[in-house]
Amino acid sequence: MKPPLRGLRGRLLVAFVLVAAVATLTTGALTFREARTGVLQQSQDNVIKRLRYHVNALAAGVSYPPTRSDLEWIAAEVARAEPAQNWRVLATYRELRATSTPQDRFTELTPAMRSAVSSRRAAVFQRVSTHGGSSLVVGLPVTFEMPPPRHGAGEPV
Repeated sequence: MKPPLRGLRGRLLVAFVLVAAVATLTTGALTFREARTGVLQQSQDNVIKRLRYHVNALAAGVSYPPTRSDLEWIAAEVARAEPAQNWRVLATYRELRATSTPQDRFTELTPAMRSAVSSRRAAVFQRVSTHGGSSLVVGLPVTFEMPPPRHGAGEPV
């Protein structure tokens, strides 16, 4: 008598089981990856939206051009706005810098990220690894509307 898996039927059964197992594992892995990507994207979008809201609310109270104390105030207030998120904030204007955490050097920021923030009008973000975990770094340019020039009496408008 032949062992049960030695014949053609046995080999087909083994091949079918292997193909089914590989297909199931591949489908599961792809589904997990897509779900994870969707959750990360939704989380990133939510953080950027909340950050934009807080910055817009605070920027309205800042004079143009901002002073170092204005930047310090914005950095501290934005970081305080979402205490559960543990936001670290860096506010810059030309050569002025202020952070929400004293002596924070923001070593995660790459030159490419800094350049992208200064050259674009939309939010820029990147994921970085810090202290064994992953963090989201968001660069958010803030534009000020210039007040209209004042004209003296008798000058054309």
